[in-house]
Amino acid sequence: MVSVEGSSIVYSAHTDSGNSGSPVLNSNNELVGIHFASDVKIDDNRNAYGVYFTPEIKKFIAENIDK
Repeated sequence: MVSVEGSSIVYSAHTDSGNSGSPVLNSNNELVGIHFASDVKIDDNRNAYGVYFTPEIKKFIAENIDK
């Protein structure tokens, strides 16, 4: 991860068009967010962007998931 600010996460990863909605995993293979965009430039410093699962988002998911 490059940075986390509120519910936004920036990470260094190669992504392609159509990857929106894919899981974002940390180094422990834990789900930490959902991918939604990446830089247009194609080089080794390209960033990707996602929605970070804040404690509030995790709580909302836990309370609203069908069990």
